[in-house]
Amino acid sequence: MRKILLILILSLAAFGGKAQNCDSIKIVPNFHLNECRHYRLTQIDANENVNDTTIMHFSLSVKDINSNHYRLLYKMYRPTSNHYKSLTYELASYFEHLDSFGFYDFFENQGFEFNLNRENYKIDEIYSKPLEQAFKKMMADILLKEAEKSDASNKSIPDSIKFMIDYMVGGLSHAFLPYLIEGIQNQFGKTFANGIGLLRKVDDDDVIEELNDDGEVVVRREPLDSIITEYSTQTHIDNDGKINYKQTRQSKSPVDDLIDEQEGYFDSNGWPIMLYKKHGVNNLFAITTIIEVINP
Repeated sequence: MRKILLILILSLAAFGGKAQNCDSIKIVPNFHLNECRHYRLTQIDANENVNDTTIMHFSLSVKDINSNHYRLLYKMYRPTSNHYKSLTYELASYFEHLDSFGFYDFFENQGFEFNLNRENYKIDEIYSKPLEQAFKKMMADILLKEAEKSDASNKSIPDSIKFMIDYMVGGLSHAFLPYLIEGIQNQFGKTFANGIGLLRKVDDDDVIEELNDDGEVVVRREPLDSIITEYSTQTHIDNDGKINYKQTRQSKSPVDDLIDEQEGYFDSNGWPIMLYKKHGVNNLFAITTIIEVINP
């Protein structure tokens, strides 16, 4: 039989020296027009004794505000030679390859805008047309140059290739652009209990549903080695309104030990000051992402 043991310890932090029983903390952006923040993003991929480190810079600016949305502008800046340190593969050549196609020219000079919903803090719309136009032209120029170098009599781009370019660039805009901003966007709207919490969960069997010969669903339980998962949280607001939260989830089983760590630090208007995220399995690998503001 499934056994779930829950131990919940909640100690609420105090405001003004007085503990309050029902307080929660929600990360809510309160941006102002023309505000801008520059960030440094560091990603560390650790595999046993090898670390690959990549550093990128980007900025977010507030271009418009109405009752429903914040319109934000995202720009990403070209990395320099000391922004990638890899022991397993040459990242420098990869970034130089992108740079040769004008990849960073678009993101540095123009960037792209998106609407952040002020009610649910989701992305309502990404204005990807400028990106699509720039990249379609870039890819077309590359293909034309290749055609001119070849011995083929047809020096134009076939319609089938143009269709492929449209498809590729459209897919890029719908998948890649949200990925660039989700590290910050998905922080907004998060709600935490104010204080310290610990949750411990033990699973030692699994529920399996099967169909018998009559087509009926039969439930049986399969014994498992115990999987122990611990969740810990710690959240508080400083006297100047800055929010800090920490979350850790550790799962231990006879097969794997998993760990997920998250930490966020925000100013009183909801701008991230520092975001930290780590996911790892045993000592085999871990991915760590750190986003830090560099013009608070």
